[in-house]
Amino acid sequence: PIILQLLYAEHGYYPVRNPKSLGLLDHVVVDEAQDFGLMEIRALLNAVDQNRTMTIVGDIAQKIVMGRNFNSWEEMLRDAGFEETTPVLLTVSHRSTKEIMNVASRLRLDPLPANSTSRSGPVPSFIRAQVPQVIPNYVGQWIQKRTEENPNALSAIICRWPKEAQLLVDQLRQLG
Repeated sequence: PIILQLLYAEHGYYPVRNPKSLGLLDHVVVDEAQDFGLMEIRALLNAVDQNRTMTIVGDIAQKIVMGRNFNSWEEMLRDAGFEETTPVLLTVSHRSTKEIMNVASRLRLDPLPANSTSRSGPVPSFIRAQVPQVIPNYVGQWIQKRTEENPNALSAIICRWPKEAQLLVDQLRQLG
C-alpha cells in the first residue's frame, strides 16, 4: 500500500487509473486488515478500478501491530468512504474450542452464539495469586505440569498489557 501511495504521489494517479493496466485484477482480498492503517487501506481501495471488487477481512481481537488507527470496522469503512457499507460479522471460530470461546465471551462481555464452534477441548484453568511476585513460579509450575502430561500440548498465558507479558516471559526464562 505504501508503494502504491508513493506511485500516486509521483505520477498523480494509481496504476489502475492508467489505461494500460486496466483489467488486470478482478478482485482483491486483504487479510489481517486489523494490522493495516487507514492510509494503507485507502491506497489499496484506490488501486482497484471502480468496476472491480475488494474483500477486506480481519479480527480486531487479533491486532498485533500497535499504533495503527484501526479501531472498528464501522470507523474504517466510514473513513475510507464507505458510509453505506455494513460489515459482515462472522461468529464461528474454527481454531478455538467451545471452552476457550466461552472464556473469551466472558472476558469480552459479549455473548457469542451457542454454535460459535463445534470443537471441544479441556477447560481453561485460572491461576490466582495473593501477591504478584509468586505469579512466575505458579505459571512456571503450571507449564511444566502441562508439558509432562502432554509434550505436544500448546499453552497460552494471557496478560492484560504487552509490558506485563514481556516481564512474565523474562521472569519465566530466568526460572528456566
